[in-house]
Amino acid sequence: MLFAIKDNALHALQALRQNWMRSLLTMSGITVGMLAVVTLVAILQGVKVEVQREVEGLGANIIIVVPGKLDDNGMPNPMAMIGVSPFPQKDTEALAKVPGVAKVAPVLFVSGTVEGEKNKTASGLVVGTNPAGVEMNPTPLSEGRRMQESDLDSRVCILGSKQKEELFGTASALNKSVGVNGKQWRVIGVLQKPGNDGSIGNSMLGLSELVYLPERAVRRELQGWQMNRIVLTTDYEHPAEAMIDSLHTTMLKVHNGKEVFGIITQKKIGRAHV
Repeated sequence: MLFAIKDNALHALQALRQNWMRSLLTMSGITVGMLAVVTLVAILQGVKVEVQREVEGLGANIIIVVPGKLDDNGMPNPMAMIGVSPFPQKDTEALAKVPGVAKVAPVLFVSGTVEGEKNKTASGLVVGTNPAGVEMNPTPLSEGRRMQESDLDSRVCILGSKQKEELFGTASALNKSVGVNGKQWRVIGVLQKPGNDGSIGNSMLGLSELVYLPERAVRRELQGWQMNRIVLTTDYEHPAEAMIDSLHTTMLKVHNGKEVFGIITQKKIGRAHV
């Protein structure tokens, strides 16, 4: 029996020597395939973690609407989160009319590096939103003012503390210009460094890593944007959990009965991870 095993092993090694190129290509294909699978899984897991962080730091009266139907555990579909968003502007208009909704903010993810003076650049994600979206961020300003309704059609911006430091150092950034996708945006405010990393403010609403632009100006001036989230607050007479059914019904009407969205609250995320 030992002789048979040894003989089989010798034959296998001889076959490998005779067909070394085919063996090498086979091993390379297996390796590339495994790396592709591992990379895809890592991306999908990263999306799930991002959504969890977005919600964990929320107040009890804030709700996020995300692309894609939620799974059985109440979590978003990762592929829908990184794909093309199905949200038109009429979604925010319809949600604003639901009784109990206090404020609605579209969140548009805009690609591009933030550019300052003397060829300085800052990393981060540029976000288009409205004054309500900025107001949902509890972080105080270190200088300047918050966005107003009169700013929605103007090329102005609010910088996070990280971008301000990288572009302007200790100097004031007020009324200076930064570039995004070839357009210049005047700085009207700068946020202080956030005190609780990992909350929705940090990962979605524009604290240390994000830059606010007025959403109407983004639609007019830039290309490549889409509405990736809708964030809303409820009044204190309507708890977020009690609003899910009415919001779900409203979104179904807008999308002709197609459930191409998910509605997330802090409690829903908490139940999904119990």
